[in-house]
Amino acid sequence: MGELREAVAVKLGEKRLRRTPDPNHIIEICQDLLVWDRETDIVNFIHYTAREAVARTFNLYCASTLAAICLTYLAFDEFENFREGLYNAITRKKEHKFCEYAAHFWGPLAKGEGEKSKDVHQALIRLFGSENKKRSMLQMAALSSAAGIFVEGQTLLHVVSELGLETICERALKQELISQKR
Repeated sequence: MGELREAVAVKLGEKRLRRTPDPNHIIEICQDLLVWDRETDIVNFIHYTAREAVARTFNLYCASTLAAICLTYLAFDEFENFREGLYNAITRKKEHKFCEYAAHFWGPLAKGEGEKSKDVHQALIRLFGSENKKRSMLQMAALSSAAGIFVEGQTLLHVVSELGLETICERALKQELISQKR
């Protein structure tokens, strides 16, 4: 529920997370389409169509929009205070419930139509415009991967090429995204 609350509170282009909605408000809006286990904080949908209905209700249905939400979240000012080490990564994950999901899934969500999205491009520029925010995102992505390896010094081009984001990679090679950052 913590991840969902933070995801629905993100507004594209903002620098900070807005107040997250009360879990009971989300449940009320979803009208029994989801079940929340309060002990584990896990949300289960009663049917796959329920997940789609909830996603449409909170504007999380379109993959490119969700990619932009993930990137906007990762570019929040809170992530400017990067700290190295596993303990700090785990602490950040506990404090910012949506960060691991956002770091792990923004790339696959952006692939295809999202690569052409102005919202995705702008959020990428904000994220990669800060070394600490970029490092924070890479650390969270490493935390959620099977290998768990955090590689320092990756650039926008490294990351998007590894994720197979061809259109963004081409733009980065042409310096279109990099020059917009300045």
